[in-house]
Amino acid sequence: MGLIDASLATGPVGAATSLGLLASLVAIRPGELSFLKSVAGPAVAAALLPMLWIILQMLPLASLAHPVWKFAGETLGAQLSGSITIDTGASLARC
Repeated sequence: MGLIDASLATGPVGAATSLGLLASLVAIRPGELSFLKSVAGPAVAAALLPMLWIILQMLPLASLAHPVWKFAGETLGAQLSGSITIDTGASLARC
C-alpha cells in the first residue's frame, strides 16, 4: 500500500478493518459478547462525548453564538443564525 496515494489506500484499509471487525463479532460466543459489552461499554460512552460536543458546537444557538456571527450579520445586513463554532464545516469534518 506504500506505492499508492494515501487517499486511495484509506478506503481499502478501512474496508478490510471493518470486515475483520465484523467477522470477529459474528464469530464471538454469547457469553464472551456480554463480557465484551461490560468492558467496552464505558469506553464507547466516553468516546461519544467529544462527538456530542462537536455537534453541540454546530447547532444554531443564538445565546451562545460566537460574536463573529453578529458582526457578519451586521455587515451583510441579514439575520444570521450563529453557532458556537465559526467554521461548521471544519467541525463536521472532525466528527
